[in-house]
Amino acid sequence: MGKRPSLKYQITQSLIKQKRFGESKYEAKRAGNVKFGQPVDGIFSYKTMKVYLDEAVRFVNWVKENYKVKTLEEAKKYVGEYLEEGKERKLSAWTLKLQRSALRKAFQDSELAKEVQLPDRRKENIVRSRGDAVRDKNFSEERNKDMVDFAKATGLRRSGMSKVRVRDVFEMDGGKLFVATREKGGRYREAPVLEKYTERVREIIHGKDPDEEIFGKIHSSADIHSYRREYAQELYREITGESYDPAKDKDKEALQQVSEALGHSRLDVVTRNYL
Repeated sequence: MGKRPSLKYQITQSLIKQKRFGESKYEAKRAGNVKFGQPVDGIFSYKTMKVYLDEAVRFVNWVKENYKVKTLEEAKKYVGEYLEEGKERKLSAWTLKLQRSALRKAFQDSELAKEVQLPDRRKENIVRSRGDAVRDKNFSEERNKDMVDFAKATGLRRSGMSKVRVRDVFEMDGGKLFVATREKGGRYREAPVLEKYTERVREIIHGKDPDEEIFGKIHSSADIHSYRREYAQELYREITGESYDPAKDKDKEALQQVSEALGHSRLDVVTRNYL
């Protein structure tokens, strides 16, 4: 039996097979009686093909980083999560819609990830930096202080925050708190609670039933990614005694601990997106 082709090869071939360079998209729509606004089979522009290939490869690299999948059919179910993570990172509406279009074409499924609510492409939604995002006026960090503090204390993803229960917070020898979570396809991990938030977390869960969800649904405008970034930076300082400095020699052991706490397997992802 021959070796199974890589995910990158599979997804690029899926797009390349749809190449229709030199043909008229307008005529193809007429011939297929395609209604206005509906997708037409094929990719008619070299530029579009290149952009779609770039986005498709970016997606499969993310899948390989987070999941053990070998086929496009297995990878397909993670498209929604990929887009949701992009929303948490405050990618622009234009970028998110481009990603979804590329992946819908790659998987030849015009309804793929339709459950994901993408932001409108309005001028005020354009994000040009990785700095602090402007919070939605309907979300108040002060009114949601317990949730914000817990997120900063544990570095959980949005899915983990919405499912975490009181019994998931536990204490190890010496009084160190951890929170158990299952995210990214049900993978289990134990994230250490930051020392400076230990008593705050105890206060948040005090008096609640062990099986009770601490928060439930998380407000869509809560900037969970920024809280995870703050957690990663503080955890690195807690471990090493100093802030992360990319110009200095990296403490790989500390980076590994931060990476595991965040639920990532690659150190460069943590240094690039969190530290």
